[in-house]
Amino acid sequence: MAKGEKAIAQLSSKFGVHANQIRQWRKQRFKDLPNLFSDRQKKKEREGEVLQAELYRQIGQLKVELDWLKKISIALLRINDQFLFQPRRTDYLKKEA
Repeated sequence: MAKGEKAIAQLSSKFGVHANQIRQWRKQRFKDLPNLFSDRQKKKEREGEVLQAELYRQIGQLKVELDWLKKISIALLRINDQFLFQPRRTDYLKKEA
């Protein structure tokens, strides 16, 4: 009997279940125990793959956005440079004599 487990007879009388039924459940539990952990492991692997795919998708989206922002900022700098270095009109400042 493992630590924390009650004897089959005690469980049978406490829950009103036949001892043979408890033995069958116990046998089935030990039979399915390895699958329980392998299913958890498979589920964790699937979740990890889904998370990885989502992160790669986000990285791709962020790269596209960054490239777009770089392109726009270069275009804005060029426009700004053209505006700053363009000769200024001063003819409106001259007074007519």
